[in-house]
Amino acid sequence: MCYTFYCLNTGKEVIDVTYSVNIVTMTMDIESAVRLRLLSWRNETQIKNTDYAKARGVLPSGEPDPEPGTTPFYEKKIICMDSVNGFKPGEYIQYTVVLWLEGNDPDCLDTIIGGTFKIGMNFEVIPTGQE
Repeated sequence: MCYTFYCLNTGKEVIDVTYSVNIVTMTMDIESAVRLRLLSWRNETQIKNTDYAKARGVLPSGEPDPEPGTTPFYEKKIICMDSVNGFKPGEYIQYTVVLWLEGNDPDCLDTIIGGTFKIGMNFEVIPTGQE
């Protein structure tokens, strides 16, 4: 699944924008095989290209043990969180979210057939008071 959308600052103030990609529902442990790629561009300059996956465990240091080539989910029900600072009037940010089941993941088993996975992306605008 792939979805692209745009955020445009149509206001008159410089703002900061925070966002998160959240797991709304999941069944049958399907999140273990899910991969999410988040790409974003600010006025045609790429600012993010990151693949996320549920951590496969915990390292001795207490840090999440990531799947190779991925960043672990931020929390159990939050895939990622980030912010864009100094978002000026007239600027835009393009977000592309790509979601797939990784067939080579050892957790992509027949037991997840029929599982469901629903995500949502939330934004919060914070005025900075700058001009």
